[in-house]
Amino acid sequence: MVSDFTTVDVVVTIAPGGTQWGLLVAENLNKPLIIVRPYPNRGAKGTTERTIEEVLQSSNAQSVLTVGTRVLIVDDVVSTGGTVRKVVSALSSYHATILGVVVAIAKGDGAQSLENDLKFPVHCLAQV
Repeated sequence: MVSDFTTVDVVVTIAPGGTQWGLLVAENLNKPLIIVRPYPNRGAKGTTERTIEEVLQSSNAQSVLTVGTRVLIVDDVVSTGGTVRKVVSALSSYHATILGVVVAIAKGDGAQSLENDLKFPVHCLAQV
């Protein structure tokens, strides 16, 4: 499955659950990894989490996100696809090319709905 994405420029993963999956995929592909959180201010007391947009605006992310950057999104679970849609929306301002989504577990028809709506492949290790 991961070998289908050898042309990827960067892996974007969704914390907290997708972090370890994203690390594995990025390491396997030997590509940079950007870790985003879909919701701000969910950190430990006294810490501040940044929105997806704030993370993507950081200098580290901007050094790999340019027009046409080929992105693979990795997450642990997809149910409705809402979180992946937020990431796709944030990446659209960079005119990145989303090559696909890889998730460990797909619940219900969320993965199929994403694939139908967003027009790129969604690969799942397990469907429940």
